[in-house]
Amino acid sequence: MKPPAYERSGSNGSIVTSSDSPPCSSFGMTRLCLLVTFVMLSGFTYLYVDTHTMHNFFLMIQDDPWGTLHVFMVFYAASVVLLFPCMIMQVISGALYGFWVGLLVSWLATSVGQSLAFLLGRYLFRASVKSYLHSTWPTFPTIDAAIKKEGWKLVCLLRLSPVLPYNILNYALALTPVSFWVFSAASAIATIPWTCLYVYIGTFSTNLLDLAHVKISY
Repeated sequence: MKPPAYERSGSNGSIVTSSDSPPCSSFGMTRLCLLVTFVMLSGFTYLYVDTHTMHNFFLMIQDDPWGTLHVFMVFYAASVVLLFPCMIMQVISGALYGFWVGLLVSWLATSVGQSLAFLLGRYLFRASVKSYLHSTWPTFPTIDAAIKKEGWKLVCLLRLSPVLPYNILNYALALTPVSFWVFSAASAIATIPWTCLYVYIGTFSTNLLDLAHVKISY
């Protein structure tokens, strides 16, 4: 069976009939991919993340931190998207891998997680995020207006200041005119000082399960 024909305008103004299907909207595909990703992350969290499971998970990571590095990084990035306390994950990174490797692991996972959260906020949850911000932080339109003028500079300053919680900021900045690449680059740079601090604190820890308990009880 031939695919249904559709019409389009030719270069001379005539109507051209084609049997090819019209191209898929890249915007629609982006939203679909983000929705699938978010549903998978949320479903996994709902089904498997409880106190007992987290206890076993951190035992597994602690027993073989290098062999489970990829698992930890995926979990870390997902925790940023799902609004888990990022500072706890940074401390755990330091406890597991030491300062320098822990810093690299934490920085990479944080950068990936905050970029994914930004995309979700811009393309999937824009209306919900906007409603939440305007009811919780009435001054947010002022920040939005300032970002139109300052761009990456203000993104860096917001990352270094406690004006908005870190995880909320990932979604909040998705409402502003700042581009994805500017957001990702500025955020990756500006999170380095805090990451260094919490990873360093983690290097003094001798019991990873205590840190995991803090995370669950946060």
